Amino acid sequence: MTADIPQAGPRPDENMISLEDLDKFIEEEDPNFIQSMVELKVEVASLQLDIKSENIDRDIDLARTTEMVGKKIKEKTRFEIFRRDFISALRRFLISIKNLLFSTKSRFMLLGEKIKHFARFTLPDLLRFFKFRSVHYSQLTLRFTKTNIDAYQNLSKVRKFSLFFTLISTLAALFFLGKTFSQQWLPHFTDPLIHSLEDKAISVGAYKNKNELQDLFQAFPEVEFYVLLSKVIVNLKRDENSSQNPMGIFEIYLGIDSKDTAIEVKDREHEILDTIQRSLEPFTYTEAVSMSGKTRMKSVMRDNVNNILNQGKVFHVYFNTFITNP
Repeated sequence: MTADIPQAGPRPDENMISLEDLDKFIEEEDPNFIQSMVELKVEVASLQLDIKSENIDRDIDLARTTEMVGKKIKEKTRFEIFRRDFISALRRFLISIKNLLFSTKSRFMLLGEKIKHFARFTLPDLLRFFKFRSVHYSQLTLRFTKTNIDAYQNLSKVRKFSLFFTLISTLAALFFLGKTFSQQWLPHFTDPLIHSLEDKAISVGAYKNKNELQDLFQAFPEVEFYVLLSKVIVNLKRDENSSQNPMGIFEIYLGIDSKDTAIEVKDREHEILDTIQRSLEPFTYTEAVSMSGKTRMKSVMRDNVNNILNQGKVFHVYFNTFITNP
């Protein structure tokens, strides 16, 4: 004996249709229905997107409007502050101008009062005073002149002539002195020689640094000739570093400019040695043994020898032998 085993789950109703069968049925009956449903879904989705974008645009417009309103409020506040400060400054400026005009008006009024007072009272008094003084001094002058004329008329002829001669002599002396000091009376001599080319030169310049100058005899260098002189014995001056009779023995070379000068030096050697001896005698023993003293001795000997030469020039002086005895 067998029995039927019941199936698990609910039993489907014979009158119910599944969704898949419904879709198949609709597709068979009306194929365009599904396409219209898809388009409807797309339109709904786009509508939702438009709503969202409109909300976003509305929020953006609201933010922009708020920002613009804030800017306008700030600009209005700045303008109000500027307007307030400008009006305050303008008011202070107008007040200062008003005070200045008032003070100027007061000063002009005071000046006008002073001028009016001077014209009405002070000026007439001054005119009367000067009139009185002028009349008084004119009367004194006339009286003095009349008295002197009467006194002159009462003088003798000799005294009148003496007075007249004294007056004429005084005027002539003053005229002569004026002409003399202005170099228009006595003849004066002019020196025809030209002592300076400054008046004849086109331009005049000055050297700020004297080291830029060059000696005329060294501007065109020549061969230097040397002449050895005989030894010379010189009595030096005493000082605290020497004995009672300090002496020096010197043998000297002269550096000269030409052979002709060398011939003249050799011909006049005794005279030149005497000049050198007299040039060295004023030096003390301390000066002779120092370097600065030796340099000055050479310079003095060179200048003194050049003063007695007829031609040429001594450029340098050299010591060949230098012996000192304190």
